[in-house]
Amino acid sequence: MDLKLKDVADMLKVSEKTVYRWVNDNLIPYYRINRQYRFNREELKAWLLTSRIGQGETASDALLAEEDKVDKVDMVSCIGRGGIFYRVSGDDVETVIRNAVAIMPIPAELEPETVIHQLLQREAIISTGMGDGIAIPHPHVPLLSNVRHESISICFLERPVDFRALDREPVFVLFVVLSANARRHLEMLAKISYLCHQAAFRELLRCRALRRELVDFIAVEQKKWLA
Repeated sequence: MDLKLKDVADMLKVSEKTVYRWVNDNLIPYYRINRQYRFNREELKAWLLTSRIGQGETASDALLAEEDKVDKVDMVSCIGRGGIFYRVSGDDVETVIRNAVAIMPIPAELEPETVIHQLLQREAIISTGMGDGIAIPHPHVPLLSNVRHESISICFLERPVDFRALDREPVFVLFVVLSANARRHLEMLAKISYLCHQAAFRELLRCRALRRELVDFIAVEQKKWLA
């Protein structure tokens, strides 16, 4: 995580108190590491593109205006294409990623080995473990040419695996993201982060809830985003 709270306040031209309020209201993607708040620059860019919070308070008006011209990501449809899987085996990062890709519906325009290579290359740069036993493997750059092929696969692992997450907690669930362009890629990451910061959703993940329960929860949240 490359930004501290003061960095975010300076970047968005708001007070630190405002950023604290967004954090306390769970309105901005953040991480808590060693009792300090940390923020990912890419996720903040996505937040500026997808959130109405702070409009008029920040320097994001141009980005928000641009976002209005394009369709928002349909998370329910993305998960419908990507699927939800249980008991994905493996004892290390490479093995669980390979096994996850093996059961994921990969679009015809991509070779599974290409997806595996790109996901592992991203992990080599920096872990996608976001804490609380959750990781979001994704290629460093979008791989798809058609937004209709975008997908998010939720993969529950048979055994927790060390993803070198900052909180050092082993990972038990993966959100594997395949996107078509940088803006939508960032939006997908931000929305997954938003969901995973909600205690009710984390509890669904921890108890490995049924597919229908997970999709229903996300559908309710999506209605708020699209309102």
